[in-house]
Amino acid sequence: MAGASGERAAVSSVAGLRVITLDSLVPGQVHGHLDAAQLAWLREVLAEPAAAGTVLVLHHPPIAVPTSPIMDSVGLRNAGDLADAVQGTDVQAILCGHFHLQLSGLLRGIPVWVTPGVVTRIDFTAPPRWERAVLGAGATVVDFGGPTSPLFHVLHARDPRAGEQVYLVDAVSGEDVVGEEP
Repeated sequence: MAGASGERAAVSSVAGLRVITLDSLVPGQVHGHLDAAQLAWLREVLAEPAAAGTVLVLHHPPIAVPTSPIMDSVGLRNAGDLADAVQGTDVQAILCGHFHLQLSGLLRGIPVWVTPGVVTRIDFTAPPRWERAVLGAGATVVDFGGPTSPLFHVLHARDPRAGEQVYLVDAVSGEDVVGEEP
């Protein structure tokens, strides 16, 4: 699917498991959004169940850390619309990135997994209005089809510099923070 304003979506199949990818990018912005055409296309594809179920993949998570205004502002803005589209379907999991931290939750009962960043991770020990990134590469392997699936395996790279600060910014102003006093 190629949307009128450049959005893309695709379907592939691996051993009967349907993988749907959606483009949640909003050019020039850090948050994500799925337009009405993408959601209509998704509903149409999901109308027929796949042999081994479906996995949905998009960049911007439809969940957020409630105590973090930063994460809430950079996630998928219309998560409720996505939830409406996938509720009652064969979607087994929603896989995302973008937050540079591992996070899990449920979207209307469907597991959502946010994989850690491949180079940096967000350090939540910074004060709430600040965003601190530190070195700490990670990835996720997801197993489907077993008795406890989906099963998420987090991999962390061995790095002697893991935890070293990359940046510290004020999330409200976007300005670099010097030191650790607000």
